[in-house]
Amino acid sequence: LKYFYLFILGISASIFAQNYSVSFGGQNGNIEFNDVTIEAGDGITFSFWINDDWGHSNFANGDAIIDFGATSYCTPNSRYIIKKKNGEIQAWFEGDGFSGYGGGSNVSTNMLDHSNQFVHVAVTFNGSEGRIYVNGVLSASSSYSYGGQFLLAPYSPNGVPCSNGQPADYKLMGGEGNYFLDAHIDDFSIWSYDLGVDDVNDVMVQGISGDESDLVSYWNFNQGSGTTVYDQTSSGNNGLMNGDVSWSNDVPPILPTPGGNNSLSFDGSNDYVSIMDDESLTSTSAITISAWFKKVS
Repeated sequence: LKYFYLFILGISASIFAQNYSVSFGGQNGNIEFNDVTIEAGDGITFSFWINDDWGHSNFANGDAIIDFGATSYCTPNSRYIIKKKNGEIQAWFEGDGFSGYGGGSNVSTNMLDHSNQFVHVAVTFNGSEGRIYVNGVLSASSSYSYGGQFLLAPYSPNGVPCSNGQPADYKLMGGEGNYFLDAHIDDFSIWSYDLGVDDVNDVMVQGISGDESDLVSYWNFNQGSGTTVYDQTSSGNNGLMNGDVSWSNDVPPILPTPGGNNSLSFDGSNDYVSIMDDESLTSTSAITISAWFKKVS
């Protein structure tokens, strides 16, 4: 019987060992997601896990986590920016005839209490409100009035239709120029509507299968080698790693699922489970205690 236990534990360890994140070195690295498009939508959500030292930025203007879309030189103009600056995560969007940063869509929240640990972040926008959820809790919101759609146009390398000749509708994670990011990111997804608090918690705790309604694309970053990050949906919007981006075994915690098959984790310092006294546990004869365990250090 003990060999059966060891065999199962060995399989479990091999499965968990395949989980990776991506690490951005802060110098010249990013991931291109230029194949992603959204043709219609009344809202949008960007969801991901991130591990960062929020107490510093590599660049004065902040470090870009996400820069998706086209600048105001392009028509149509839909752009979404999420970055870290001054201990905060900051986000805003721009749309046709709507300058988001000056027009009020900018929303931010302090992240210093979450430094050097994985934290789940979801940034949502709709026609009237931008929101940031941190670990499933609404942390900040902003109000504005926007009557347009939330789109992502196809990538155009020759800059058409941008008056400044720059590429139209690039989609980057990790920044470029003077905005490169130094952080770990995992489980990145884009949705064509603004997720509510229950949806955000479902994504954070239960994860994503890849076939959910209104899921545009999802990257779990579990390849562990090569320079391609594979979209886990049927859309096939794979990303391309450039520069100082690498694979990492530093990954988010596995959260307990309510009513699911969970385990307990002990860190070796003052941790214990207290069981209430009960007559059924009182015996003068031999008893057997059975449990699964996994030694981590």
